[in-house]
Amino acid sequence: MTKKIRLIISVLFVCILFALPLSAFDWGGFVSADVGIKGTANADLIKKITQSDRLTLWMRIPFPLKDSYFTAEGFYDFKYANETKEITHLLDISLCKLSMTVNEPEAKFTLNMGRYGISDLSGFVFAQNADGIELRVSTSRFESKLYGGYTGLLNSYTAPMNVSQFSAGQMLYQPAASTVIGSFFMSFPRLFKQQTLSCEISGFGGQTVPALFTTAALNGPIYGSLFYAVSSTAAFEMPRKDSFLFSNLSRFELTAYLPFMSSFLSWNTVFATGKTGSEKTKNIGDFKSLSIIPASLSGSVKYAGNVKTGLTGSFKPHSSLLWTLNADAFFNVMNTSAAKGFIGVQWQTAVRWQIFSDLQLSVSAGQFFTDFDKKKAPYTLATVKLLYSF
Repeated sequence: MTKKIRLIISVLFVCILFALPLSAFDWGGFVSADVGIKGTANADLIKKITQSDRLTLWMRIPFPLKDSYFTAEGFYDFKYANETKEITHLLDISLCKLSMTVNEPEAKFTLNMGRYGISDLSGFVFAQNADGIELRVSTSRFESKLYGGYTGLLNSYTAPMNVSQFSAGQMLYQPAASTVIGSFFMSFPRLFKQQTLSCEISGFGGQTVPALFTTAALNGPIYGSLFYAVSSTAAFEMPRKDSFLFSNLSRFELTAYLPFMSSFLSWNTVFATGKTGSEKTKNIGDFKSLSIIPASLSGSVKYAGNVKTGLTGSFKPHSSLLWTLNADAFFNVMNTSAAKGFIGVQWQTAVRWQIFSDLQLSVSAGQFFTDFDKKKAPYTLATVKLLYSF
């Protein structure tokens, strides 16, 4: 009898545990429509017009434990390309995450499971969705994170990976390449004079060449509202069992927060190694990322072997209006496949207007200029997007 009572109590407890959050169940969605052009600015630019309409639905269920919840998001995307008259339908689950948190007096423990966006410390190795599990520990002195993930269940049409796996005739959904991702992260906030030291070891393998990455980063205030961030990532790639390639990506950023219009101005410089073709540097290769992270608007310039430097500004003239703009210059410093020196420049600007709490309008434009001696027309992009939330 005692066992039956215990069983009944246990079942009731579990039912109450999962029934309590239902009263706080929340859901919503977005409907967006955008029209844009992408391509070389010439007389036929009108043919480059594309249209994209998206319906997104989301849900969130909080749990009795503080900071614990389940959330999911999926979307349907309709795309039309005027130049090819091609119509594309996409369907994907972009978020499906269970997060459980235990708060102790001296530490906070968080377990995340499912599909959600991840990024390495540098932001240049992988920055995309993955299916995985993460254990995070946070204290006043340090923060650590252990992650393991898999990409084989993602949709190739929406996963920005350098390893593609497409097959003809597939619609809506095509499994992405099978790649395993792992990382261990440590951060020491305000280690000395408000400076934060972070380090990470990450790697991936599977349907791609196995690679190991180590990143160290330091950031903090310099004086008043002037801040800096510097990081360096060393990569070790194993194309064969008896050889390896070394590459590096380093980044420096200087940001000043201005005392008007909630604005800031930032200078950012990125350098990545590339193949030189020299026998002395035969073990130095192109810096390769898992996620597709192009350096230029056109996607024609990669980070490997080049230097990208530029300015970014953000201004908020009104509480409902945000304006951003940036300009960059590119220089080839290591690639032997092209002439050394200046490659090109680009500019990009965007304005976002929150018309109402549930209605948003955004406009963006940009151009990438190269081959000035050949008087080549610049690569141009421009988009207008309207978003309604419910």
